[in-house]
Amino acid sequence: MTLKFKFPHFLSLLLVIGIVIQYGCYKETKILSERKALSPQDLLEPHILDCHNENEWTKAKVNEAITGKWIWTLGVCPIYNEQNEQLVEEHLTLHFFGKDLLEIIHYEQVIQKSNWRIQERANGTYTIQIRPSIASISGRVLFCQGEMIFNGSYNSRCDNYFSRVE
Repeated sequence: MTLKFKFPHFLSLLLVIGIVIQYGCYKETKILSERKALSPQDLLEPHILDCHNENEWTKAKVNEAITGKWIWTLGVCPIYNEQNEQLVEEHLTLHFFGKDLLEIIHYEQVIQKSNWRIQERANGTYTIQIRPSIASISGRVLFCQGEMIFNGSYNSRCDNYFSRVE
């Protein structure tokens, strides 16, 4: 028995496969409707860099600035989203302790404990290394007006914004 493929049927099959693949790769997101602190436009570069660079940062100053609780308020992923929409993962809190301990809290439950340390980069910026890692913490860490930003967009990653809780 031989199978005969008709060209229009083959194209229809390819179209259906393409739709299934695209639907399967779709990640549901929520659009952030309001922001309590600064607007996303105010936080994006170069303003955030100017604000951050008003201070002279050292490892000790970064450690002091990061210690405490932070709630995740905004994620901007320009490489994945042509409209540069603001993506939100609700109820994510980071609690940095001064003893290099980090608790990742989701819906008020500790879901992960990690060790963290500050790493100074050659260009005078700082990153936070976390073991085990968490996707929301990558890129250089910046501080501005009660906000903490993990700025990864300069390196084809996402920017993640946190507001200080305590």
